[in-house]
Amino acid sequence: MFEFIEAHRGEFYLQVMCRMLGVTRAGYFSWRGRPISKKKMADDRLGEEIKEIHGQSKGRYGVPRIHAELKASTVFI
Repeated sequence: MFEFIEAHRGEFYLQVMCRMLGVTRAGYFSWRGRPISKKKMADDRLGEEIKEIHGQSKGRYGVPRIHAELKASTVFI
């Protein structure tokens, strides 16, 4: 939710977005000050690996084949 707010700060007022999404401004600023979690970094890395496999297959691989590729690699442990 806070990522959405961050991405749209130039389009909408912060106070309005926080109110519409049911979060506090203090919560948003607290989120901005936190370091990126290990889970988030791992998820981002996995997402990049999935995009790379999909791109290398020229978009032909679906979930089963991508999963098999990930399972065969050291990324998906």
